[in-house]
Formats: sequence, structure tokens, C-alpha cells
Amino acid sequence: WLKPSLAREHRDTLDWILDIGTKASSMKNLLRAALLLGLLVVVEATGNRGGGLPPWWIMNGVKPEGEVVQHGTYTTVSFSEEQQRQFGVDEQGAVVDRATFDAAMKTLKEAKKPRELVDKQNIVI
Repeated sequence: WLKPSLAREHRDTLDWILDIGTKASSMKNLLRAALLLGLLVVVEATGNRGGGLPPWWIMNGVKPEGEVVQHGTYTTVSFSEEQQRQFGVDEQGAVVDRATFDAAMKTLKEAKKPRELVDKQNIVI
């Protein structure tokens, strides 16, 4: 009943928590699963998806290039189809392909690393 309403990134977490609960060999493990499930529901209900950190695209200097999406009283940005393929994300920026996302982040961070400047006599400036 809860899974369809969860954000995509929390569905695997729910499966993991439910697995702990069903395989609990002690009351302590069952209580852990219940606590984790409660925390997941709070995170989902409050929309707190990153511990207060900005979204990954802001942290990494990526500008969403999709359409602005109207939601009645507010608007959100979206990612273009090209960006979705490049970063392994959906239209809202949620990661749907972890391997593609990790590779894209690695490439992005490598491109931002400072390069050594060498003059004509091969001396680092």
C-alpha cells in the first residue's frame, strides 16, 4: 500500500526495511525495522530527500535544460532528454541508473579539476 506512493529513490529502501522486518529473529530487529520504516515515512512526508543538502545538480554546477514545469502555485525545473540519458536521471533529476549517474559525476568532476599549466620550457607555472 505504501510503495506506489513513495519517491522512486525510496522504494528499494522500503524493500530492504520490509525484508529486515520479515526475517527478524528477535524483537530488537523487528523494532529496528519499524523505526526505519517510520523514518522513511517521515522523510517521504516532509519531502526531505537529502538531509538538507541542495540537489545533486546544484552541488555539481549542472543546469537543468528541460522545460519549466507548472504545478499550480509553483514551478520546477526539468532535465532535457539528453541530460536524462547523460546522467541516468528522470525528468525531475531523480537517479534511475546509478552506474550511468556515477560515471557522469566522475567525468564531470574530472573536467573541473585544475590542470597544470606548463610553459614552453616545460616548467610548471
